[in-house]
Amino acid sequence: EMDEEWEGAGEGNQQKRSFPAALPTPQRPAKVQTLVLASKLEGDAVGDVKKLIGEYVQQGMNHGKKTFFKQGTDDEEVSDPPVWLYYWDGRDGFESSGWWLGPTIGGREVHGWAAQHSSIPASRGWRIPHKALVRHDV
Repeated sequence: EMDEEWEGAGEGNQQKRSFPAALPTPQRPAKVQTLVLASKLEGDAVGDVKKLIGEYVQQGMNHGKKTFFKQGTDDEEVSDPPVWLYYWDGRDGFESSGWWLGPTIGGREVHGWAAQHSSIPASRGWRIPHKALVRHDV
């Protein structure tokens, strides 16, 4: 879009000058929230816990709360599958609600569960696997 302005001195001696309209204000990139799931055992974490440790990046929403995704790797020596961290509300019963870790959002296969109903993922109270006792090292 161009704005126009007349310039020049005297009648009949005016010229039309065009110049670009104001450019739109650049938008700041949206802040992407990142969470890290860690174990107090660090490198000594085993099995189910080890594959869940890592950085989770916010990607979308589920049941009114942010979802987070941990990208897996294709390394043949290390089993590091992709994992979702998401909230499930009480629509399937209170015992199914809380924060979950699994390969898909709302899928039958899950890796962990925290029976908390906070606006952000639970920082404590994780059960890995989901029917185990609460772990105090995650």
